[in-house]
Amino acid sequence: MNNNERNPFLTGLYIEEQLPLHWSSAPAAVDAATRRSEGNLRLLRLLNLLHEWDSQRVFEPDEKRSDIERLEVKLDLVIALLADLASQRREPLPHVDVVKIGTDGIEWLEPDGRPPDVGEQLSLALYLDRRLPAPLELYVEVVGIEMADDGAVWVRVVPSHWGVAVRDQLERLIFRKHRRQVAMSKPLTEE
Repeated sequence: MNNNERNPFLTGLYIEEQLPLHWSSAPAAVDAATRRSEGNLRLLRLLNLLHEWDSQRVFEPDEKRSDIERLEVKLDLVIALLADLASQRREPLPHVDVVKIGTDGIEWLEPDGRPPDVGEQLSLALYLDRRLPAPLELYVEVVGIEMADDGAVWVRVVPSHWGVAVRDQLERLIFRKHRRQVAMSKPLTEE
């Protein structure tokens, strides 16, 4: 089956990008998911600030932003990067996969053809922006596997214990990234 004939998985708005992604088997761990939720929420808020700033530069280049707002974005980025350095997590980023992200699920193209099993609980680390080398860490459940033409496999997962606040921030980020992708894909018109 070629990619144009694939069964649809994500409903609503989603983004498709090439992103570093790493998964490992993990039993459902509600306590660990709750602890990760705070970090995920902080990361998504920071990414939303970064993308809000990028969007305003692209879509509203003449609009003035207050000096305090610009300073807050820069300060948040510096704090996040310093925290990452302090934890000494300077491992190389995982391999890059084609990833589709929606608020109702995530799917990615597993290039080596060795996917997890349907029903398996995974710990998923997804690097949403190369400017910030910190992953969104989620617990997910594999709900589907679909073969691609080239021997690769599409892996489909749904959230386990994401939390409402994380889902809301992820939805905002998806909207901003989608809006930017659409704007960048439109040909420039001469006036």
